[in-house]
Amino acid sequence: MVDDDVSTRASLLAVLAGAGIAAIGAASAEQALAFHAEQAPGLAVIDYNLPDADGLELAQALKEREPTLPVLLLTGHASLETAIAAVGQVDGYLLKPMATETFIEAVRRGLAQGALMAENRNLASRLERLSQNEALYDPLTGLPNRALLDDRINQALAIIRRNPST
Repeated sequence: MVDDDVSTRASLLAVLAGAGIAAIGAASAEQALAFHAEQAPGLAVIDYNLPDADGLELAQALKEREPTLPVLLLTGHASLETAIAAVGQVDGYLLKPMATETFIEAVRRGLAQGALMAENRNLASRLERLSQNEALYDPLTGLPNRALLDDRINQALAIIRRNPST
């Protein structure tokens, strides 16, 4: 939760705590980036107006570090330009003041989105490992197949070519 206004940040953190959502607060983009490096949060909720950057700049910096991190942008100064600039940069856009339920629901959706993206990354990684394994081992018996034999023969030949005295 990044907001330079102490009372707003404290209120939103209290709302999240009341909803059973663990959160930490930051007063600036610099502090938020430091927390991100230490904590690896599942969601970033960012006020548009920060003392050292605007919320979109911070969102971009966080997305460069972690492209799948969901980011919600909060603003009390809604304008068409701000909304257009936010498209593609953030995953949600909330206007202050907002109903407590609206805020909690947006945070829960963002956390769920982050969890789904993490699960998707894990499944993709697992599928890649399985595909590589199936390319070299028989799926029925688990024994090495001809592709693995060819690979090992080529590796052995390459070693012999580099050092013929072996």
